[in-house]
Amino acid sequence: MVPKTPPQTQESSNSGTPAPVGDPLEDVLTEIHSRIAALESESRNKSIVPPVRWYKEPATLVSVLALVFSIIATLYTSREASNQNARAARAELGQLVQRLSALPKENADLIARYADNRAVLTSLSGSINSENLVLAQQAADVIDRIPDQVSGSEFLAVAMALELSGTYPRSLELIERGLRVDKDPTSGEGMLRLKAKILFGAGDIKGGRAQLRYALGVWKGASAQERGRGNAYTELTWSGLERQAGNCQEALIHFNLARQAMGQLSEGPWKRQLAQNLQAGPLSCDKAG
Repeated sequence: MVPKTPPQTQESSNSGTPAPVGDPLEDVLTEIHSRIAALESESRNKSIVPPVRWYKEPATLVSVLALVFSIIATLYTSREASNQNARAARAELGQLVQRLSALPKENADLIARYADNRAVLTSLSGSINSENLVLAQQAADVIDRIPDQVSGSEFLAVAMALELSGTYPRSLELIERGLRVDKDPTSGEGMLRLKAKILFGAGDIKGGRAQLRYALGVWKGASAQERGRGNAYTELTWSGLERQAGNCQEALIHFNLARQAMGQLSEGPWKRQLAQNLQAGPLSCDKAG
């Protein structure tokens, strides 16, 4: 009896390599390649959109407008503050000039009232001179803050106050500045006479005379009345300065010129005032000395 061969199982009948299992990494790479291809295809199909101008971007435009508005507001505020400071300085200068103009009259009243009491007169006059010096320096400082808004008469008033207190360098500085910015003949003539007074006092006779000649020339082209009045005061001032310097003959020459100029004036307060001033002037070298 032939022995039976046992049947082979299914697994033993299939010889060779077992069936491959799917690789996860390969699947991921395949997916990536697929997506890249899809994006490239989508990109090629899209039309190219031009960039938007900055001024068409609402957010950017609002930011720029806000910045411009801020700059304008800052400039406006700064300008208003500057104007306000200038107005305050103008008001302060006006008050100072008003007070400085009143001090010489107060001093003259004191001299008349206390002529017989030298101690009281000296004390009160010293107080007025101290006030004059402080206010004049303060007014000059205000002028430095608003030099373009100061009139010639204000330059003259402050320069006169400084000269009365013996502050000659700063007085001359204000005179020079006033002559440059103001073309009014009245204040210009006054500043030139004041400059001549300072120069005479410093011993510069030649320089002082030059300023007085300039003062005589400011009324060229004006009416006969204006020219005669201005020249009369200038010649009278010139005569007094020459007298103080010990130049008697020069003093008499300009005293007579002042009388000639006064003779050209019509009757009125100016002529009467000049006549009073001339009566107090030198009449001869003997009396002038």
